[in-house]
Amino acid sequence: MFCPSCGTQNDDSTEMCVKCGLNLKNPSQALEKKEASALSSVVPIGRTRLSILAGYLGLFCIIPFFAPIALIVSIFALKQLKNHPEKLGKGRAIFGLVMGLLGTAILYWWLWL
Repeated sequence: MFCPSCGTQNDDSTEMCVKCGLNLKNPSQALEKKEASALSSVVPIGRTRLSILAGYLGLFCIIPFFAPIALIVSIFALKQLKNHPEKLGKGRAIFGLVMGLLGTAILYWWLWL
């Protein structure tokens, strides 16, 4: 029997793949879970709106005008995520925070020096 996930050959009597650990007795259910976890890393499922906005504003910090906005939204997103630990999006909020800090520093340097 070949594993549908990784292609490794297994004995016909085994229940789990020796390489990837897929349940060979019910592989469709395990593959659906694997596809859902891969999809959730790309599609913003379970993330707060503020963390999504903070991530996009972090990308727009190439234009320094967006940097202070990204900084403020990121702070609110991190506070919201602290109050709701079941939600995702902390990486996006931190990205927006870091890019907001860098962009704000560049904007400050550009305007005042």
